[in-house]
Amino acid sequence: MKKINWLLSAMMLFALSFVACGDDPKEPGKKPTPTPAPELTFELDVTETTISDVIFNVTPSDLEADYLSVVVEAKVVNSSESDAAIIKTLYDQIKAAAEANGTTFDAYMAERVKRGALESYKVGGLKSDAKYYLLVFGVDAQNSFATTSKLYYEQFETKAIQ
Repeated sequence: MKKINWLLSAMMLFALSFVACGDDPKEPGKKPTPTPAPELTFELDVTETTISDVIFNVTPSDLEADYLSVVVEAKVVNSSESDAAIIKTLYDQIKAAAEANGTTFDAYMAERVKRGALESYKVGGLKSDAKYYLLVFGVDAQNSFATTSKLYYEQFETKAIQ
């Protein structure tokens, strides 16, 4: 009987040594390293222009990410000193448009934010023979539409009236 008790005690100590030697996630000074989220990127492709329209594709690296795509006159981009200044100008224009339409910035943006790939997306009402930029950047719809990526852009020109 003593042999069985001794054998059981030895087995419990053996099993306990495996459990006790593991990493303690609550050990002070050791914090788990978070895995950074992959950077949100965009592929832009202006496929066609007419005298007043542009057709383009936007493919985000994360199809579940929210983003804003806007077509602006080239002078908006060319007169800005940085990408942050371009986004600030856009947000100021959007705030003014929201107020003019009797709504809030967040409500106005919620209607314009996109998710997933845009294929053959058409924007009309452009001036003929004019230079424009397609601007795209990620936004966080849960955080007052804060930007979540760098600004991506592609320049294009509408056709002249013949």
